[in-house]
Amino acid sequence: MPPYAQDAKRLSLLFDYGVATDREVIEWADSQIVTLDSPPDALMQLAVTRPTDTAAIISHLHTLSAEAEFWPAFRTALARLHQHVLAHPDDAERIANDIYRTVLMFTDVPAEFSFAYRFDDAFSLAREGTFGDEGTVRREFTDELQRFTTAA
Repeated sequence: MPPYAQDAKRLSLLFDYGVATDREVIEWADSQIVTLDSPPDALMQLAVTRPTDTAAIISHLHTLSAEAEFWPAFRTALARLHQHVLAHPDDAERIANDIYRTVLMFTDVPAEFSFAYRFDDAFSLAREGTFGDEGTVRREFTDELQRFTTAA
């Protein structure tokens, strides 16, 4: 697996979740080019992509992360999502939904990520006033994400 693949997968997830910015991704590509003897074309193309060209950014990240292992990259992304939710608590429900939709794409989800199934509904029930309150759900969600900060 190329040395940049895992990072590309992590950035791809974070970009999809709206946490990593276009400029951050392009700066990452620049930093990778400097460290590699023979950077792949997709990395070179990503480095010169217009920040507003979201489709191209996503396409290049997917190409660069093709050989990555999904779950380790996802685990690492969760640490950054924890930081994001702490800084932007109003994004917690959206992030929970994004994580939920991500794990739904797989049939064999590692047990450590099973929390993802719970919070999408928990936020919805709390928002509707059916069960629980949003502050408690947000705190519990943040606590779950925090477990991944030591693994990053």
